[in-house]
Amino acid sequence: DVGWRSWAATSGLGSSAVMRLATLLVEAARAAAASGDLSGALARAKRAASLDPTSPDAVLESHRLEYRLRGGGTPREAQAAIDDLNTVTDTLRPHQVELHAFLLAEMMDVVQGGGAGMRELTARHAEIGAAPLIALGMAERLVRAKSYTTALPLFQKALEGELHGLRTRTRVLLAAADAAAHAGD
Repeated sequence: DVGWRSWAATSGLGSSAVMRLATLLVEAARAAAASGDLSGALARAKRAASLDPTSPDAVLESHRLEYRLRGGGTPREAQAAIDDLNTVTDTLRPHQVELHAFLLAEMMDVVQGGGAGMRELTARHAEIGAAPLIALGMAERLVRAKSYTTALPLFQKALEGELHGLRTRTRVLLAAADAAAHAGD
C-alpha cells in the first residue's frame, strides 16, 4: 500500500518507530482475527506489511489472513504472495518456517502447479521434520494423488499441533477419515 509507505516516509517517524507501528498493527490484526473480524484483521496486517515489508511477522500474518479469506487467489495474486514470502525467507525464526512453507506451497501450486507445492513441503520436511502445517500440506497433496496410506500418519501429525486457523480440526479429521476409508479399499 503506497499510501502507508508514503505516510511513513513523510511523517518524520524514525525507522524504529515505523517498525514498532508495524508490530502493533500485527498484534491488532491478530486480536481482530481472534474476535472474528477477518476483514479488519487483514486490513491491519496489510498495513503492517506495507510499513515494514521485511518483517516476517507482518508478511506472514498478512498472507495467512489473505489465504483464510480468499485461498490462493489468481495466479497474479499468488505470484505477488510468493514474492513477498521470498522477501522474508532469510529472516524467519524457527517457529515461522512451517507457516511460511505452507503458504508458499499453496501459492506455488496456484502459479506453477505440477507438484511445486509438494516439492517445497518435502524440502522443509527434510529440514525441520513433520511440523503440523507441513504435514497437513503434504497429506492433502498425497490424498489428491490417491496415496491414502502414506497420508494417514501425516494427518495424525497435523492434528497434534497448531494449524494457525488455516484449517479447522473438523475438516482435517474428516479428510483423515476419508483417507483411511480409501486406504482400506
